Amino acid sequence: MHARGLAITASALAAIAAAAPAAMGQSSEWGITIGRSAEAGGTTWTGPDGAEVTWTRPSWAGQASDALMRGSSVAWWSGWFTPGGDVTRSWSNLSEGTYTVRVDMRTVVTCTWRGICSWGQQRKAASFTVDLTPPGTPQVIAPDGPAASTDPVRWWPVGDGGAGMARYEVLVGGAVQAELGPGACASECQVALPPAALPDGDHQVEVRAIDRVGNVAQAGSTRTIRDIPRVAFTDPLAFVMKGRAVTLRAAASTDNGGAISYAWDTNGDGTFDTQTGATPTVVITPEKDITVTVRASAPGGGEATAEMALDVRPAALADEPGVSIEDGARFTRDPRVQLAIAWPDGATGMRIATDGGFKGADWRPVAPEAAITLEADPDARLPHVVYVRFRGRGIDARETYTDDIILDTTPPVIQKVSAARISTKAVRVSTRVRDAVSGPQRLQVARSVSVQGTTVAYAPAVRAAVKGRTVAVRVADGAGNWSGWKTVAARGGP
Repeated sequence: MHARGLAITASALAAIAAAAPAAMGQSSEWGITIGRSAEAGGTTWTGPDGAEVTWTRPSWAGQASDALMRGSSVAWWSGWFTPGGDVTRSWSNLSEGTYTVRVDMRTVVTCTWRGICSWGQQRKAASFTVDLTPPGTPQVIAPDGPAASTDPVRWWPVGDGGAGMARYEVLVGGAVQAELGPGACASECQVALPPAALPDGDHQVEVRAIDRVGNVAQAGSTRTIRDIPRVAFTDPLAFVMKGRAVTLRAAASTDNGGAISYAWDTNGDGTFDTQTGATPTVVITPEKDITVTVRASAPGGGEATAEMALDVRPAALADEPGVSIEDGARFTRDPRVQLAIAWPDGATGMRIATDGGFKGADWRPVAPEAAITLEADPDARLPHVVYVRFRGRGIDARETYTDDIILDTTPPVIQKVSAARISTKAVRVSTRVRDAVSGPQRLQVARSVSVQGTTVAYAPAVRAAVKGRTVAVRVADGAGNWSGWKTVAARGGP
């Protein structure tokens, strides 16, 4: 029987092997998978990391054998063994070329009742090509001179004759800062890096070309970064007051976040003579209209300037705006009166009137002093009012400031006067005076109208130091009008 069994023909064994899985109700499908690979041009490629192959043992299989072939030569062979499940093989340090993984499976066939036992064999194979050649070396396009942190890194695209290009990586100081797919490049590749990765100074910027199986080509150059700041004045001032200290503020920044230092030209002569370092403010006391310039400097030497024209306006001598006639006097005898004026901050013009409707009053530049003529009326006893308005940016030109004064041009009249000597050097003078407006305020007593006398506050009866037998007397009212002299004989006395 054994002889007869061994005499089974090869074709019969093949038929039995093919029928065995179906007879057992099992699938005959199985395959080989190549890992760490890429498909390109109809070829499976592996790279410097080597090849990794996994094949699956079907449930109907018994022993298996696998081998790595290069052409017709066996590079590696496992021999027959009984696998427990999926089998993974890894090969490293393979040279460039095409390899084939061949896997043989022996079927398990139950012997017949006659004791005839046979087995069949199935073989499958899969090929891959080892690619150890890197892509072309990227040529980085160096900028002309210093660059800004936002300027893109540029290079010429490269190709790969094997597995094909996978991506580009851009590195700064050895750290990857950006990636770019090969499809994003046409005649030139470029990518913008995070500005914070490029502070002012020199940096080694490299471009790495990587193919689909991990081969790398890398090139780079030194790039000098010099960011130019953006600078502007903050809170622009509508005006400033002459002679008053004012704080000017600026703000500056760069894309890469470099520290900023500030310098100022505060007198418009083109010289930045005030350095404030990292402090973005300066205090000045302007005396005239001027353009102030601030210069912001970045660590790499990049500079930018901004200007602000200052409208310097005169400052009033008083803190509170208003008008005062003759230093606040209640009366005047001169229709031409002097005004002391204080205007609100920012005022540039003023107009003055004795009419609340400001009829015929023209605008004039603000000034601390002015004069105006009151309309004289000998019979008038009411005050004259002076009206002042101001204008300028931010000023309500309808707001009115006033002061009043009484114009008294009529001198007092001495109705009665008498004098009594109380010593050789003094007399008592009694008067009765009429003054309808400002009233008597001072009394002057002299030995004669041509001699300097003594002036005292007015009272109906006063004591004055005067020698001689006659006495000259006159009276001034509150507006400064003097009566005529009256001369009387001094009665009695030693």
